[in-house]
Amino acid sequence: MQLGTAIAVAALSLLRRRLPVSVLVVAAAMSGSVTGFSVLMIVAGWSAGRRIAGAGRALAAFTASYVLFIGVGTASAWPDFSPLTLGLVNTLYFLATTVVPGLATVKTYVSRILAKLECDNRVQAALLARDAEEFLRE
Repeated sequence: MQLGTAIAVAALSLLRRRLPVSVLVVAAAMSGSVTGFSVLMIVAGWSAGRRIAGAGRALAAFTASYVLFIGVGTASAWPDFSPLTLGLVNTLYFLATTVVPGLATVKTYVSRILAKLECDNRVQAALLARDAEEFLRE
């Protein structure tokens, strides 16, 4: 069984660049019950932050991953722990290993965009965009 898990993790790791949403969701669902998928979930969350186009799609992907991770993790460990404890621990684990690295990647991209626009912050970028729009209207 461990060899099968290793092969599945390796294959999904290779696919995470082409199918970031699918790999993130599958890794989250499997890491709740199968040892070995937790590392893939961390890597998938980190790379999905920059590969999923659009904030809405990213939010949907991370939300679906969270729900599956919590659901599967709670169902597989239900007899041993209380649901509240499991939910809290699993939520903190998911946030720390999957969401935060994904957000850090997005922050890096925003910083790069600001540097290219030669702006120090988002307010300056918004003002620059407004000025450009007014210039184009004239």
